[in-house]
Amino acid sequence: MKATKIEFRFRVVIMVAVIFLGFWAPWIEPWASRASIAERIPVLEWLALELSRHGLLSFTAASPVVIVCAALIAAKSAALRIWGTAYLGPGTVNSSR
Repeated sequence: MKATKIEFRFRVVIMVAVIFLGFWAPWIEPWASRASIAERIPVLEWLALELSRHGLLSFTAASPVVIVCAALIAAKSAALRIWGTAYLGPGTVNSSR
């Protein structure tokens, strides 16, 4: 399986978009304004607040749980990226163009 020309050409843009949407989280602001939170908060903090608001965990317990889950997802993503790079091969990953 080879990457298409568009995927290869815009690979950096695609990665930046995924990181930007994942960490900036523009979809949280409408919820935050309805909840009368005056400023935007990071996604990890918002998730911990939601867990505590729903009574699943206290905020002090939810914060480390959310951070560990995020770290596990990041590690799995890195492993998937490495596997994908190895699977596609050096001819696709390192273009001679």
